[in-house]
Amino acid sequence: MRCVFIGGCDRSGTTFLASLLGGALDSIVTPESIFKDYLLNANGELSKELIDKLKNDWRFKVWGVSLQDRHHNLEVSELLLSLVHEFASKHKREDPAYWIDHSPNNFNNFKSLTSLFPDCVFIHIVRDGRSVCSSLMKREWGPNTPLYSSFYWKDKLIAPLAYSYKFPNRVITVKYEELVEKPKSEIVKVISKITNQNFFEINDFKPVDYFLPKFTRKQHSLIGSTADKSKLQENALLSEQGGKLFDYYCSDLLRALGYKVEKVEKPKMRLVVYYVLKEIILNRVNLIKYKRLRYNG
Repeated sequence: MRCVFIGGCDRSGTTFLASLLGGALDSIVTPESIFKDYLLNANGELSKELIDKLKNDWRFKVWGVSLQDRHHNLEVSELLLSLVHEFASKHKREDPAYWIDHSPNNFNNFKSLTSLFPDCVFIHIVRDGRSVCSSLMKREWGPNTPLYSSFYWKDKLIAPLAYSYKFPNRVITVKYEELVEKPKSEIVKVISKITNQNFFEINDFKPVDYFLPKFTRKQHSLIGSTADKSKLQENALLSEQGGKLFDYYCSDLLRALGYKVEKVEKPKMRLVVYYVLKEIILNRVNLIKYKRLRYNG
């Protein structure tokens, strides 16, 4: 089973891309696997404490698979693939050719994942940072203002852009906007690169959503369909001053990625201070919401 690791800034369409690929490839799409971070840092040794930590991890629990005694003697790569196969069996997808993992932070583990899975491929999905900002501010996690969203977006793009530059044959770059506009043709291009074949036709192309945990279905309500072009206008939900502030801090990167930026103006200090204070307040409020949703929802 070959691994396909999708990554990028949160709210850039990693789940959407996984849904489309899952409907076109002989594959299994799993829920986000952020829990693999501490497995990858275990240096190949799976101690009892580490296994117990995995058992109690809420992100692992949403997979709905169980750890057995036999898992204790496996290498990290063997454990991950074993869990993937169990998740696949649960959803009646026996012996899939590909594992599609859409954890946004996959590029943070690029070195470890390529070492464990030498034939793996990475996909970086890029989205207009202003749309990312607008989407992030609706969530109970992550940054809550255009100011902090601008820093967040730039920081999340550092690793994927660096690895795509250094390893162009291993990293595929996809733009969210093009995926929404032309989902089928863009997926054909992606699969052609994954398989190194001219892939001209997709039969019975239907996006999948079986992998979505219950608590994420509201924020991913459109997963399972091919596109929602209204999402292309999501940056219009930013206030004028919020959009201008985001442009000021991210204009160079936005333009480098092919996004249009109007005249850039330096924000007034009182606006910056306002967003700093707002971020502090909303961060505390949303932390409570986050805990309720994840642990009680």
